[in-house]
Amino acid sequence: EIRSRARMLWQRFGTDVSSRAILSPVPMLCQMTLLGITKYLTKQNAGSILSTRSGNGTRRLTMDALVGGGNAILLLLTILTVGALGVIGFFARRRNNRGVARLAVGVVGVIAIGYTALLLVASTTSHERTLARGEAKWFCGFYLDCHLGLSVDGTETVKSIMSPRGAVSAAGTFYVVRLRLHNSARNPAINMTLYEPVAKIVDAVGHEYTRSAAGEQAIASASTTAKPLPREMQVTHEPAYATIVFDLPTDIREPRLLITDGWVVDRALEFVLINDENSILHRKTLLALDGVAQVGLNE
Repeated sequence: EIRSRARMLWQRFGTDVSSRAILSPVPMLCQMTLLGITKYLTKQNAGSILSTRSGNGTRRLTMDALVGGGNAILLLLTILTVGALGVIGFFARRRNNRGVARLAVGVVGVIAIGYTALLLVASTTSHERTLARGEAKWFCGFYLDCHLGLSVDGTETVKSIMSPRGAVSAAGTFYVVRLRLHNSARNPAINMTLYEPVAKIVDAVGHEYTRSAAGEQAIASASTTAKPLPREMQVTHEPAYATIVFDLPTDIREPRLLITDGWVVDRALEFVLINDENSILHRKTLLALDGVAQVGLNE
């Protein structure tokens, strides 16, 4: 019955959260919470928010369900509850009803401690993952969908890149990484946008390397098809590609790609979002560069 009512609400208020349509009579947080709960309850795993069945048939607690809707709903409900208790405490204080004010403050403290505990447990029990080349990494974050994805389409290594101004040489070796961006939204009219992507290479010992501006400028000027990954990129349902370049040591071991996205506000929210990759102390999901091809872009 709950799922049936949830589907009715979802059909009435919208078919996809990605549209970001605003219902003017409803405050923004309430609207997002309503839509998020409705969408989350219509999933097949709606009844197992914090539990799952293991191989031997027993049930165990897990934080995996708190991704792509569950964690955002919990944060929104926490914000709404704390805000409501704050208002109650404020007016109780003004009316000299100290008992109610203290109770409101106490409940806020319990909620804050409980949420912080869940946040830290989810982060400290997380594991670093490395996805195989071609496997998409999906970005969920604070928004109530996971329709934007990115995968490594191919990697080439060269010592130098020819540009109209001459050859640009690497201090070590240029890794030219071709990315494919994915849009899995069911509605073909909905485009996703990758905001402020930050790309790094992480090696076997944890050293990080940022993008090579010189290498990307040379690639962009020498090729009409290889375009560097911009600060903001709209992703339609058609295949979309972008290129990033790194200047890495020749003896680097196990280079893997780490990409995160989001504005400052997004990252601030995700910092306290349970089980989000960008949350405090959470392990990262990286992309393998296996099958690196040796191609002479300098020829």
